[in-house]
Amino acid sequence: MAHAYDGYGYDEDGGYGGESGGYEYGQRGHRDSDGPARPQKMDDDLVAYIRSLEAPLSTLEAGSEELSMLVANVHDELRARHASAAAHKRCSLVIERLLEASTDEQVAAFASGLAGYWRFCVESPYASHVVQTLLRLSGGIVSAAGVDDDDAAAAAAAVAELDRVEAAGGDAGPAKEALAAVPPAAQIAHGVTT
Repeated sequence: MAHAYDGYGYDEDGGYGGESGGYEYGQRGHRDSDGPARPQKMDDDLVAYIRSLEAPLSTLEAGSEELSMLVANVHDELRARHASAAAHKRCSLVIERLLEASTDEQVAAFASGLAGYWRFCVESPYASHVVQTLLRLSGGIVSAAGVDDDDAAAAAAAVAELDRVEAAGGDAGPAKEALAAVPPAAQIAHGVTT
């Protein structure tokens, strides 16, 4: 079952793949011969659930028990679908808000859930913003992991360059490649592998 493909790896429903990409939904870890592994399409119920969290994540008081429980439940619900949620055009902003309300451990676990999909996420027009949020939030996590200062500096420089190029409307390809080349542990946290 192939879907219309928009040239960026996404179909009209916010998923990824299609006839031009040679990808059909449901192929876990599918890899085009010249591209990164792509995650599965999220089911409609999970998309609706994540989208329903936009208001609570924005209105609940930071640090409240209610927000903490909601965030923990969402992380449990996302098991093995981190890259799918990050790359979905209707869910990525909610995922960014979720990460901002998450503990360091939850941020690190989410980053670990992107293992195998880093290149896809960095190249994705939606997931790349989730990766930027992960990087911004990861300062304390990376410090605690004892990551080499040069790797941490390379990650910060790559994110700054990506932000600069995107703001100027330029070609973000080289900046995304530089970010993908930074060791994932320096990008996010200890225990993250590509």
